[in-house]
Amino acid sequence: MLLVDDEGRQPHPLPVEAFTAAWSAHRKGRHQSVTVTDPRQRTDLPDAIRAAVATTVAHLTGPVLGNSFDANFGFRGMAKLAEQLRDGRTRTGWPRRFGAPVPFFHGVRRLYECVELEYTAPGATRPVYADFLDEAVPLVDPRYAEAAALFRRSGERWSRLAALALETVQGLGAYTELAEERMRLVFTRGRDAEAEIRELTGRLAVLSAEYAADDELGDSGRADLFAALADLVDSCLDLERAAVGVLAATSRS
Repeated sequence: MLLVDDEGRQPHPLPVEAFTAAWSAHRKGRHQSVTVTDPRQRTDLPDAIRAAVATTVAHLTGPVLGNSFDANFGFRGMAKLAEQLRDGRTRTGWPRRFGAPVPFFHGVRRLYECVELEYTAPGATRPVYADFLDEAVPLVDPRYAEAAALFRRSGERWSRLAALALETVQGLGAYTELAEERMRLVFTRGRDAEAEIRELTGRLAVLSAEYAADDELGDSGRADLFAALADLVDSCLDLERAAVGVLAATSRS
């Protein structure tokens, strides 16, 4: 029997056979499997830290998955984000993808969520990583402290970016909460909640229409915001490249 922890109040028991069948069936959604070995096994902690740091350096500077999606990871992904925030010519640029008021709300709100709330710790996890490097200083290399300071400064700027994004999209008010409630009803009650889902859909449409009509920022305001966000991404990229340079130097000496 396995225990599956999926953001519930407590783990869910699941037979090994059922878990294996479900995990194997969804090929695109499979993730790395990590098995906890004999707790009595001895581990060289400094070597383990060096290996973990080497993985971070490799993933920030090179491929992660080994396919075309790697353009969205590490330094390549950061540079791509800054470029798209400034790109007013092509369809992939934010000024065109999120140029209208409602798409703008969704895109910028999602940027905030991904940097501060989901798939990460606040500050895009940089402050947590800086703490890890500081703790590793006496075990591995005093130069880790320099890299930690750089990552911590980068984390502050990622949080500044997230705060700027959130501040700019307050106008839709309760839209996100209503959309999440509608999604919950769709998945948990389906047709039995048809009337409630229809009512929530109507409220969401009204909020969207009001937000689009007000359009307090306008095209120029959105362009200014995208430029400010791109500058912050660039500054984070500069700091993290410097930090990785320090970490790479420790592995060569």
